[in-house]
Amino acid sequence: MKKPAEVVLAPKLLRFEQGKAVTSQDVLPTAILLEKFAWSEFLQSAEFAGHVADETDRSAIFSAIQSLHGMLPSAFELLDILKGGPEKKLRVLARTDIAAGALRMAPLLTHPMRVASACNQGWAPAARVKRSGLPGKEFYLTATANMPPLAPAALSASAAAEGSEILASEGSFAAHSWKLGHMPWPFWIVTRTDKDSGFNCSLDSACIQSVQTCSSSSVGEPIVSTCEVEVPVMSNIVSIKAGEEIVVYWPSAKKDTKTEKKPTTYVHQAAKRLRKA
Repeated sequence: MKKPAEVVLAPKLLRFEQGKAVTSQDVLPTAILLEKFAWSEFLQSAEFAGHVADETDRSAIFSAIQSLHGMLPSAFELLDILKGGPEKKLRVLARTDIAAGALRMAPLLTHPMRVASACNQGWAPAARVKRSGLPGKEFYLTATANMPPLAPAALSASAAAEGSEILASEGSFAAHSWKLGHMPWPFWIVTRTDKDSGFNCSLDSACIQSVQTCSSSSVGEPIVSTCEVEVPVMSNIVSIKAGEEIVVYWPSAKKDTKTEKKPTTYVHQAAKRLRKA
């Protein structure tokens, strides 16, 4: 008996007839249909497995950064964020004298989706993930500063002031209308430069290591998995005087100008295997 040829189901393709999009209608089977799903092949395909791996690595970077914030010294009392005045720009200044190496600041993220697999912003700092038994992967942190507007009372005071008068805010919480979406983290606001001079801070990296174990009577010997995450950390390489602006040596990353190749779908992979058979 001749073995029937394997059939690969492909999605319906849209075709154009006289400039109009046309697609064929679904055909209802008249016989009793018994379906068997190649679910294991789909879960191992690049489309599914690659997506899950990237999301896992994004979450690992996000978690590592949050852990690092609990390990580094707080910068809340060291820095001020100012906007306007004679310089008319958003900037970060030292609130007090800072000894060399006393300022250590990691990036702050609000969601794992701020971790991108491609560098679409030239200044985006890189983070790396290395899991046991797997090659390392590089991602880019894409958060940006977002400051709140002045509160109505502060706006009224500004309108009543003379044109040449500079209103100095005391930094009270009520002076601005804060929302959850604002990002006033100094790491994303500092002045960046790629020149060989004129900076007082630089970027180095911190490595956060985590070990996971799985033990159960059904798996026998305990299973151990390790994960290393490298994230950038900003630190001052010289002492900084109170009122001095924070300027970081921050070389631009190589922006990815190539279009990222999309992973093949399960249908494409199945058709490729048939062609090789």
